[in-house]
Amino acid sequence: MKKKIATILCALFISGLSAVQFSSCDSDTNSYLNITVYDGSGSRPLPGTNLEVFAEGGNIPTQRGTSDAQGQYNVNFAAPAIVTIKAKYIVEVNDTLSIRKYRQCKSSARLKEGEVIEIGINMPTNVETENI
Repeated sequence: MKKKIATILCALFISGLSAVQFSSCDSDTNSYLNITVYDGSGSRPLPGTNLEVFAEGGNIPTQRGTSDAQGQYNVNFAAPAIVTIKAKYIVEVNDTLSIRKYRQCKSSARLKEGEVIEIGINMPTNVETENI
């Protein structure tokens, strides 16, 4: 009987050590945001879109980049946050007239600790103009 109890206690001890080994203090608490920018129809990826992602009222640095050939841009944050995404696609630059034509939109997402969010942004078809 003592041998059986000792065997059970030993097995529990070893399984407890295994559980400690597999859990880590370095667990991933980042929040991930995978953005895909689409043309106005929502069917075709829009590469080359300038993106700016920032947390409202936080001390998390703004992240800027350009969507890749598949229209994707991926970011992560060290803490959960509500982020704003600004997207701007340059349609045409006319140096002679000193104007830039572009399409832009703005979106937001709520990121929780350790969460991965996939978000699609449909770029509007209307073109705006600014002086350069």
